[in-house]
Amino acid sequence: EDQCSAMPPNTEGSGPYSSGTKVLLAESPDLRKRINIPVSDNNTKANYASILKGQGERGLSFHIKKLAWTLFTIPICRAIVFVVFAIPTSFAMDVISTLRRKLRRIFARPQDHDIRVQNVQNQVREWAKSGSPLTMRTKRSPWLTMSVALRSKDDNHLIDCSSLRDILSIDEERMVARVEPMVDMGTLSAELLPRGLAMAVQIEMEDITVGGLCAGMGMETNSHRVGMIHENVLSLDVVIGDGSLIHATRDNQYADLFTCIPWSHGSLGLLVAVELKIVRIKPFVHVEYICCYSKDSYISKMQQLSNSESAPEYLECTVFSRDTAVIQCGRLADAVSTEDRSKINPVNAFWKTWYYVWMESFLSRKLERYDEFIPAKHYFHRFSRSIFWELRDMIPFANNPIYRYLLGWMGAPKVKIIKLLTNRKIRWETMYKHVVQDLIVPISDAGELIDKCDEWFGIYPLLFFPLRMCDHSPHQGLLRNPLIPGQKFEMFFDLGIYGIPKRVRERKSWDAKSTLRQMEAWVRSKRGYQALYCDIFQVITVFPSSIYLFILKSPLLMQTREELRRMFDHGLYDQVRTKYSAVGAFPELYDKIKPEAWLLEDRHEDDLL
Repeated sequence: EDQCSAMPPNTEGSGPYSSGTKVLLAESPDLRKRINIPVSDNNTKANYASILKGQGERGLSFHIKKLAWTLFTIPICRAIVFVVFAIPTSFAMDVISTLRRKLRRIFARPQDHDIRVQNVQNQVREWAKSGSPLTMRTKRSPWLTMSVALRSKDDNHLIDCSSLRDILSIDEERMVARVEPMVDMGTLSAELLPRGLAMAVQIEMEDITVGGLCAGMGMETNSHRVGMIHENVLSLDVVIGDGSLIHATRDNQYADLFTCIPWSHGSLGLLVAVELKIVRIKPFVHVEYICCYSKDSYISKMQQLSNSESAPEYLECTVFSRDTAVIQCGRLADAVSTEDRSKINPVNAFWKTWYYVWMESFLSRKLERYDEFIPAKHYFHRFSRSIFWELRDMIPFANNPIYRYLLGWMGAPKVKIIKLLTNRKIRWETMYKHVVQDLIVPISDAGELIDKCDEWFGIYPLLFFPLRMCDHSPHQGLLRNPLIPGQKFEMFFDLGIYGIPKRVRERKSWDAKSTLRQMEAWVRSKRGYQALYCDIFQVITVFPSSIYLFILKSPLLMQTREELRRMFDHGLYDQVRTKYSAVGAFPELYDKIKPEAWLLEDRHEDDLL
């Protein structure tokens, strides 16, 4: 232990151990013997000292690469890259996607769905016959997902599900859409909105897929009335670990599997079709804004509105500081009268100021209330142009009127393109100098969580969504049923925290590991949940050196796996994994959502290039 505390900092090494570990091993025969790692007589301290100096001199290509990525971390340089490359590329992808959607409408063959599903089944059966020790995942590239992580799939057997991207049917009598899992929200919205229809829970981000929502999580501003997206799924077609196809509903013989799919992140099987509830909508959403100038005011109003029998169809709150917020109450409307039409505001038009900035202006003007009519499509994607408020840090001048009129028509950079531009250094910074978290706790704890987030992060605005958490007794999936017996639902809320912590902006030290682990412990103590697309620090215990991560690998993972199991109920989930042949076939939930292994190591920043 004394040797570990004195161990030199890590730099790039070779083989499975960091160079700091190698120096320690070279100096300590007893330690080599304890962990059964042979080190040859040539591996002297002098040899390893050269490793600490970077294994010899760096080549010219390394320094060019380092300069390029260093420049990319400078805000104005990064903004130029986004404007010159990311935004035009994203716009081109949108154009291609639009053309592809139109072509698929013409040439789509929903009748071939069974053939596509059979192809997935055959791949799974071939894996089973091979006796491969590798667990299965979809072949989709990590940069195409909406998760913040860029996890490698090199140690998995990949199943190609890319052909499952058709809308199979829109049944306006039953008000059900049957779709394949790779259909994204942009494609589904383009099909539904012109018909005066929408998903029961209409998701903001257009690139999120139906499969990702149903096996993960999804919520919107009407979730206080209808729950999260999994509450509005009618059936799931799942290929399980032995290649069988199962049609699961809430009340058939596979109800246990149906209950456990939400939040399981592909750890139970492969989705191949989904039936979703759809609803009729009107052309506009009449939004009434309530400006609040104290924390108690907006917390009490949100608690009252979300639990009211006459609650608005859409309800959210944008928190601009600990004591100021704007509550948005939305109701579907036609905007027929002259007065109503004079209040129409297409908030997502490229020339308009960003939606959250528009709301913040109500506070600076000391307004109490304000109302307007927003076209339904604009309302459903109101934060898209500014990626909520993340674009302000990527392109600081993107809300300038000159930029909006000249380049705003191309839209915001897509998340997938942003991830494509991410190297290890930038990924490290997004984990340790940036926050993307969604926390779900009982709404009765809202005031305390706002105070905690102000203390932990100092990030504003914050997104506040009330959520109805429903009772699915006798089954209970990863989300627990309400505590009060006989109560059909319990009101929770989601707090979205996206941005750079205040201390990082002020160029002060900020301990991401300890802060996020405090946050996770607090959420667990409140019977709450952490969105699993975010960086999960429940897999990290803070030790002074990565040698501990090596030596104590097994007990460390057992401990933090248990933390996740305390946050999410694994009782039925474990039974379902065994019953439906998921054990050994698909990674366990913990293994699907933990951060990239290299992010847990203490590294010199040159090693991240």
